[in-house]
Amino acid sequence: MSYINLKERYFLAQKLMRSLNHAGQERSLITSILNKFSNPDIILTTEEAHYLHVQINAYLDEAMERRDDYHIEFLNHLREKI
Repeated sequence: MSYINLKERYFLAQKLMRSLNHAGQERSLITSILNKFSNPDIILTTEEAHYLHVQINAYLDEAMERRDDYHIEFLNHLREKI
């Protein structure tokens, strides 16, 4: 996994915080990921990395539906890092 900068961490944190309210079993997984964002050297478990990858793909689908080129490029770059 490559370094995730502050802008990317903030974006992911916002999205994960929104999904935290509706999360069932994923609540502890999301909380664990959010806690790791405060550390500059994020080390995710395979389960956490897979969850983030799935979420980023969902966000990418939403951006493609809106035809939001900025977020499409941003999310593609972020997806490569994880």
